[in-house]
Amino acid sequence: MTEMVLIPVPRWPAVPLDLPDNAWGLQVILVDVEPHPDNPNRLGDRAEMTVRLLQHEPDPTGIDGTVVIRLFSKGVLAGQAGRRHAVDVDLLHAMGGRWVPAGVWHNLDETWPRVVAITAAAVMELHAAVA
Repeated sequence: MTEMVLIPVPRWPAVPLDLPDNAWGLQVILVDVEPHPDNPNRLGDRAEMTVRLLQHEPDPTGIDGTVVIRLFSKGVLAGQAGRRHAVDVDLLHAMGGRWVPAGVWHNLDETWPRVVAITAAAVMELHAAVA
């Protein structure tokens, strides 16, 4: 399994907009979210996730707290801002022996990690607090 760091910088070409054909999802290992310097309730300039590529869907039994991202490419969409690549993102959380949806986002661009990171961090922190 491969680990990678996703940095939500639009010009960084390594942010995936789809999963490889042989992959089921990205397991979130670590999320580092920096609050805005003027308002701790807002996201700052940095939100990073360390993820591991999952080849197959893991059995959610016994892995409560595991957070997984699934990407679904929408291809290139035309809009007011011109043409851009789009992706739908599902965030799943293993709980009670099943995968529970923790978030769904549609038509995001290569900045999707920044959008998803705050929710992934919250889910992971809440699970750690009750475990």
